[in-house]
Amino acid sequence: MVRVRNHSIRRLITLFVATILIGSLAGCSTTGRVWGRGAGVGAIGGTLTGLTVSMAADPESGDKQSKIVVGSAVGGAVVGALVGHFFFDKKKPTPAPATTPPPSR
Repeated sequence: MVRVRNHSIRRLITLFVATILIGSLAGCSTTGRVWGRGAGVGAIGGTLTGLTVSMAADPESGDKQSKIVVGSAVGGAVVGALVGHFFFDKKKPTPAPATTPPPSR
């Protein structure tokens, strides 16, 4: 696990990750997909993966460990939901083209 002691670098990394997540959400909003089961299963899988990795990486005690676990679970849920939505949710059906009325005589 990488430990960053300089607060300005930590803020820069946080800003970078937040920008990537916001860009992913913006990209998913234009794909024309319906949020469904894929996003839910992905969120559950991401949460479990985040919990597993955070608990196995560096066992610490106290408040710091609980923050790491919560952050990993939330981050895993967001990333898992985005990945599940992108790969497994169905695209919205395209609307039928509008028919023109017959010409009047």
